[in-house]
Amino acid sequence: MFNLSKIAKNYKLIMVDIDNTLFNYTFAHKNALEVVMKQYSFTLEDYNLAKKMITKRGLSANHHKKELYFKIICENKNIHFSKASEMFELYVSIFTRNLKVDKTMFEFLCFIKSLNKKVIAITNFYFIEQIHKLNCANLTNMIDYLVCSEEFELEKPNKALVDRALELYGKFIDEEEIIMIGDSIADNFLGGGYRINYYPYNCSKLLISISGKSGSGKTTLSNAIDEIYKSFIISTDGYHKYERHSKMWERVTHYNPEANNLIQLAMDIKHIYQDIGNKLYIPLYDHKNGVIVKSDEIKIKDLDIVIIEGLHTLYQEVIGDFVKIKIYIDSDEADKQKINRDSKERNYSHSKIIDTIQKREEDYKKYLEKQKDNANFLIIVRDGIFKICLRDILLNDYLQKEYTGRYENLIQTIKDIFGLILKNRWIVENDV
Repeated sequence: MFNLSKIAKNYKLIMVDIDNTLFNYTFAHKNALEVVMKQYSFTLEDYNLAKKMITKRGLSANHHKKELYFKIICENKNIHFSKASEMFELYVSIFTRNLKVDKTMFEFLCFIKSLNKKVIAITNFYFIEQIHKLNCANLTNMIDYLVCSEEFELEKPNKALVDRALELYGKFIDEEEIIMIGDSIADNFLGGGYRINYYPYNCSKLLISISGKSGSGKTTLSNAIDEIYKSFIISTDGYHKYERHSKMWERVTHYNPEANNLIQLAMDIKHIYQDIGNKLYIPLYDHKNGVIVKSDEIKIKDLDIVIIEGLHTLYQEVIGDFVKIKIYIDSDEADKQKINRDSKERNYSHSKIIDTIQKREEDYKKYLEKQKDNANFLIIVRDGIFKICLRDILLNDYLQKEYTGRYENLIQTIKDIFGLILKNRWIVENDV
């Protein structure tokens, strides 16, 4: 889906996580657990209780063992302990059947091997279990060494695992020539005095940012992507610091970053991408009443494709490297569409809308327009003609570098592009 060849070229040694980096552990685990729960008549609450009971034992690395969870469930549900083995075997069978290999990482590893560079996997799970997963994913021969927490009874990012990886590499290497790629900085950002670079990659989450002037079509584009693949859409209007009737809007415009809770937005993006915490509440702006309310509870692990659309969603400080598809819409239709939308949907007077546009124009130039430089998916609309320019990690052999056409065909073109992107998200049998 993405072209990470630049990373492969820029570093001598590549360290990778396995689960939710090379393949979608979350998806396979959820499907496998649902089958086991149904067959053996227990609930997710029973499973989570068993996990908590194991956690209380203070095990260093073995607290990940699902065999132990199933044993505790048997004891709690008055099921004979021998059934724990059956549960685990069924779990592994269904997990393997649902394993989805990330195409970006598959092609990335292939390219690294073509450059004769080493790949070392560092994982919190167990040696034989991880070999089984890698074999099922056809990735075993792309990994030179595998370092597991099981060997040391220590969890990432403990220094001992990194020390062992460097010993296995066998040659002197400057730490700045090493990169670690993984789904969680908590696990993979390697401390202990190391200066190893980190690139976040969670194949179970695809984050898309859409920015542009008010009325440029951010929401329309979000809904178009949602039509081809169900997505979780975050409208960042909820991150305004002030509600509609606040006198602060007489001093600042919505385009000013200072009028928005961008630190909170950055934290929420990070938590979503790295599965930090179990739940999240998103602030929502009620355009009818002009007030900010809190969303219902959102389970972070259930999120797959997340679209963040708003005025400041391409600020590097906000999205980091977590957002992979960065769309900016530069449209001369924006003001006209804002007038139409605000008059029909928000019951604003024509004079008020024009006044708002004029007041914001200076801040648009100052704060919003510069985000174009951060976009890897730039949409330009002029005089009824659109042009789409793809950059950086979106440059690959199944997408064009540029697309052009009439404005009325823009949304269908966007859908076609995203259809291709999502088609190339996972490896299918014919790709191997």
